[in-house]
Amino acid sequence: MKVVRGALVVTMDGDRRVLRDAAVAVDGTLIADVGSWQDLAGRYPRAEHLGGAACLVIPGLVNAHNHMFQVLYRTLGADQSFRDWLQDVVWPMSTVLTEEDAYAAVLLASVEMLRTGTTTVVDSHYINTTPGMLDAVAAAVDHVGIRAVLGRASVDWTEWAPIRPEFLETPDAAARAGADLIERWHGKASGRIRIRPEPLSETSVTPDMVRALSTVARQYGTGMNMHAAEVRERVEFIQAKFGARGTVDYLDRLGVLGPDLLLAHCVWLAPEEIAVLRERGTAVVHNPVSNAFLGDGVAPIPDLTAAGVMVGLGTDGPCSNDSLDMFGVMKAGALIHKAVRRSSTVTGAEATLAMATINGARAAGIDGLIGSIEPGKRADLVVATLRQPEFVPLFDVYAALVYAANAACVDTVLVNGQVVVRGGHLTTVDEDEIARGAERLAWRLLRRAGVPRLLERAGRLGWPVFGGADTTAPVSGGEV
Repeated sequence: MKVVRGALVVTMDGDRRVLRDAAVAVDGTLIADVGSWQDLAGRYPRAEHLGGAACLVIPGLVNAHNHMFQVLYRTLGADQSFRDWLQDVVWPMSTVLTEEDAYAAVLLASVEMLRTGTTTVVDSHYINTTPGMLDAVAAAVDHVGIRAVLGRASVDWTEWAPIRPEFLETPDAAARAGADLIERWHGKASGRIRIRPEPLSETSVTPDMVRALSTVARQYGTGMNMHAAEVRERVEFIQAKFGARGTVDYLDRLGVLGPDLLLAHCVWLAPEEIAVLRERGTAVVHNPVSNAFLGDGVAPIPDLTAAGVMVGLGTDGPCSNDSLDMFGVMKAGALIHKAVRRSSTVTGAEATLAMATINGARAAGIDGLIGSIEPGKRADLVVATLRQPEFVPLFDVYAALVYAANAACVDTVLVNGQVVVRGGHLTTVDEDEIARGAERLAWRLLRRAGVPRLLERAGRLGWPVFGGADTTAPVSGGEV
């Protein structure tokens, strides 16, 4: 038994209760009780005490869209168009990605997320060049202790843009592989791992692939993820090809919209499509930093939320952000719409925190398990220290968390009742060992990819932090 104390406990429950001098009792993997510190300390006298009178307790953050393998490509995609980023960085690097690389990448990405308060990640892994690639991803999640909804993404269509043949699958093969992965991994790691099929995007999968993977998702009741309306040129292609209003209209015609579908991005929507999303109960993940990073545009989030569409928040991959810190995403996600709409009231701190917690959980179909601090839910909790200067003075806890706080404020993190971060550092793994191994593999991966421009840039501007023979710059360095 554990009792987690906070000067404030921000529950994000249906009543949005913020409790003063309160505590959360944890029994095994579950939240057993929420109430005053004095009551819970007396009720559970032998419990381990965490947090304290100078702490703040919130639900674990939900990163509702990511590509964890891309952490090995961090900074290589900076300052490029979406198409160049994809064709010149992501595809060449991914072609030579190994299962060892994927395992190391997921460990490193998970360390970064857990240290910054993210306890759940919805991941999209579309590199299926070996049969065991997703097994490596799931095994790393199991080892490090994060909660993950793992999307096994597939591609089979090259008409809009070339896709390397190594990544292509037939709809039947993708459906069989998705079903097999679900049977082997869904619900493993004490329920921390969930599997979802994923047709990658509207222009990288055929209608047959969308239908095939939707059938698998509904057969197993897992739900499905998909990128949608991220780039205007993709939407224009769908409009011309199928005579649809846009991507959402196209997916609706295919019969796959519903509360079991999670759509990432939705930057370019026709007004009528927002109403369709509401009617079908389909959720959206807002990725404000990534959409700005790649110059894709700004999603109409105020319109979506006003219409009643469920919206979560995500970092997207660490090659198009390049951070996995959800505190940064919350701030950017709130501020970007104020600037675009020229209204300081169009987004609010409380609603933004909801997107990063309970709404993200609802979008991923797991709000019965996580997303708020309530008895019976899994004990995924974040304890921040109020003695950080960012919290002084503390007049508004929602504004402080969204606009003032940062990852340095995170002290303790629990996932499934297990303390995975204590004093700002992982308890489950050796952080330096993971970073050292990932760095070594990233430099090797860059050399194997063999893209001259990337090699030259890394040799001129990069530096191996941990050093060693395996991480020397791939070309001769010089003055920056």
